[in-house]
Amino acid sequence: MKGTTPRVERVLAAFLVSPMAGVALITAFVWLTVRVPDLKLLIGVCLLYYPIALVPGIPGYFLLRRLGLLRRAHWTLLFSTTSGALSAILALLFRVPHAPGAVGIVGTAILGLLAGALSGFAFAAIIRVRRPLQDDVAAIFD
Repeated sequence: MKGTTPRVERVLAAFLVSPMAGVALITAFVWLTVRVPDLKLLIGVCLLYYPIALVPGIPGYFLLRRLGLLRRAHWTLLFSTTSGALSAILALLFRVPHAPGAVGIVGTAILGLLAGALSGFAFAAIIRVRRPLQDDVAAIFD
């Protein structure tokens, strides 16, 4: 059926653009807390967050597409859970400078969840999958 799977161009564009929403959120949060805007910080967050969004996102995309789960909530949940989990793992591996211990790990995980949700929402908005309206199709033939 036409309209139930996203076009390849839209999917590629979504994978290129949607992590930038999470990068913008993380960079804004760090700039507000540290109060030192720096271009190196933006580049560092981009280099760190892109793999966090793409490595589990690409297989997750194909899995959700295979299962027929193509709604906005599915993409937001996929990106937020993977981003939150990987952010918490990174906070465990590398020390968070401003918040020691569990506070830094939980805070980083929450920020990862929010950034992933924003990236998932942007991903869903870019690919724009529309399901066919079955009632309208059936009404035509009645």
